[in-house]
Amino acid sequence: MGKLLSGEWAQFFKVVISSIVVYLLFRFVFPLAWPFLLAFPTAMLLRKPVVFLKKYFHIRESLGAGLILLTAGAVMAFLFWRGTRYLLSEMDYLMKGLQEMIAGGFPFHLSGKWTVLGYDCTVFLQNALDGAASYFTWDRCIAYLMNHSTAIVEFAGGFFLLFFIWFLASILAVEEMEQIRQQFTMWTFYRQIVDFGLYFSEVCGKWLRAEGIIMLITIGISGIGLWISGFPHGLFKGIVIGVVDVLPILGAGTVYLPWIVWEFLNGRTVSGGILLILYGICYLTRQVLESKLVGKCMGMSAFEFLAAVYVGLKLFGGAGLVLGPVGILIIIWCVRQPWPFSESSEKQ
Repeated sequence: MGKLLSGEWAQFFKVVISSIVVYLLFRFVFPLAWPFLLAFPTAMLLRKPVVFLKKYFHIRESLGAGLILLTAGAVMAFLFWRGTRYLLSEMDYLMKGLQEMIAGGFPFHLSGKWTVLGYDCTVFLQNALDGAASYFTWDRCIAYLMNHSTAIVEFAGGFFLLFFIWFLASILAVEEMEQIRQQFTMWTFYRQIVDFGLYFSEVCGKWLRAEGIIMLITIGISGIGLWISGFPHGLFKGIVIGVVDVLPILGAGTVYLPWIVWEFLNGRTVSGGILLILYGICYLTRQVLESKLVGKCMGMSAFEFLAAVYVGLKLFGGAGLVLGPVGILIIIWCVRQPWPFSESSEKQ
């Protein structure tokens, strides 16, 4: 049997079997257990701060974990609220500018003819914007929410239920860490799970460090460049660009490219040229650093990482942004393990 399943065939069957197992776990097990699976790394992160609070302030572990989670949640909610307000104001400014630009005509002209859009097209866009503004009124939005209130309440209730379970599970995991660890050692696949956990934490740590370095460099290039160039809120916009650049599929071009087009359409060629230069520097920097840092730490190229994200999106929706690369890491780890039907296992 070992001779039949050796070499390339053994690798092939390990890839196929591990892929099927990973898909079944992500499809049927993970949706049921993800609040508890996320509770363990959360408890590990909270362990040292909780011990500090207990040692110097005599606060119970469960209470300390709850206070830390509530404080972190409040800070994240405040940042999300401020960021949402800023983005809505920017969108409102963009829509007003677009309406004024369409109503007044584009600045690019040649012999009396528009080189970007014809007059009929600008009228069509103006009517479309006016129609959208008149359609999406406050009354219509309220009516839509009332008609779909059941689905909205179910989604919101399910989300808050999962969040509450994760919150309680994290607190309990912090308080009962030693007891859970002792019970965990009695599991059949304890050694394999620990080995994979060490491998996964090492890879994720290297990946986070690499992406953090790239994000800080992108923030520095964008923020300082925009600030020196006189763009309003340049440092804040640089931070947004750096965060978006880290997200899979999106990248800095998601912010830069529409912004560049907008500047050129409004006749601000100098500003558009500056943005184009900044985007080029950020793009080249990411390409150079990503191939050297991210590819080495994850054991796969940028192409393979993009393919993993795409397959994850197709199979698991939005969660595939994370599940896709994680699934590839699990498959890579499984392939590196000894094949159970090898000659060495038969001798044993």
